[in-house]
Amino acid sequence: MSTWLLWGCVCRCAQKRNSFSVRNITSYICLKVQRFYLGKLQRFCCLKIDLNHCVKEFHRSAAGEVICDPQLVRPSHVLLKTIDYLYSNVLLAKEIPFAVTYNFIFDRLRSIRQDAVIQMLQENEPISAMKILAKCIRFYLLAMYKLNIDPKLQIDAHINLSHTQDCMRSFLKLCYYNLCELDDNDRNEFLHILAAYVILNADTTEAISNLLCLPKSTRNTEILQHAMDIYFAYQTGNFIRISLLFQKLVHAEAYAALYALIHNMKTIRTRTVKLLCYSHNSKLCSFPAADLKKWLLLSSEKESVKFCQQFNLKVVQTNCIKFCKADYIERSSFSTDDCCIVNALKDISGKFLSQFLLDGHLTVLK
Repeated sequence: MSTWLLWGCVCRCAQKRNSFSVRNITSYICLKVQRFYLGKLQRFCCLKIDLNHCVKEFHRSAAGEVICDPQLVRPSHVLLKTIDYLYSNVLLAKEIPFAVTYNFIFDRLRSIRQDAVIQMLQENEPISAMKILAKCIRFYLLAMYKLNIDPKLQIDAHINLSHTQDCMRSFLKLCYYNLCELDDNDRNEFLHILAAYVILNADTTEAISNLLCLPKSTRNTEILQHAMDIYFAYQTGNFIRISLLFQKLVHAEAYAALYALIHNMKTIRTRTVKLLCYSHNSKLCSFPAADLKKWLLLSSEKESVKFCQQFNLKVVQTNCIKFCKADYIERSSFSTDDCCIVNALKDISGKFLSQFLLDGHLTVLK
């Protein structure tokens, strides 16, 4: 590899693009500037441009576009600092809607990953590449979580999931050969990412087959054992066990894994109700909503009743549901206003959210 790629640009924003950013301010969002929120248009006008706070945007490789210029490529330590800057400063800007912030950070993370690929960090600096991918994955999981609790959020779910999966697959390949070289803190952080990968792909055999290629000592760690238990419970239809394992993830503060789990909750709840319609099929007996809310990981009996009514199931006055396979109607789309996963994660905000994105843990900050 050419040595010039190692000393590239030492700034968050490539120097050659500074003049361009002045002419086209829509390509950059600058921190510590004055902003105006223009009502329903959800657009911002920057009155001042501070080039010290610009961040390099993503550019595709095309004719006339030089992406391998040494003055444009940022080394690994600058890439990591740039991600920390985005999470600590941009993401927590309260006056900006999350959808706007997401689009900006999503674009800058693509640029960061592009610089990492150009420098072949996966081969030359695998540990740095793993740290970059882990930080990107946590952001995508956070966006996935916010999209699941607020479907009206203007985020492309398919593209976000696609980038999450791409990063996770690249991350897993690096884990095969480099996980044993990490210190305890980094190793624990990366194990949580692997757990999220397993849970996110619980409906396929890809994740578990890839995980089995890791050393036995890695697979036997507590967090991966929880993830594999959830995987096998999902595959075998033992959804009651998933609700019990959820509590273990909360106790272990495995927030990345919880973000991945909530992505599959719609499918888990639907399959649970359908299974109960066959296993507890009766026109006379009923099932208490108080017990069902624990199985479906919902926040109240009212939510349990509302969820079952979407499948045409009858509810008696005592807040009990009659599971009858003759009444059950398959639904392709439905909604839940709240769930206990949201309650478990609702305290992740402000500095705590930033801390999770930076290193995957919340217990560091008091």
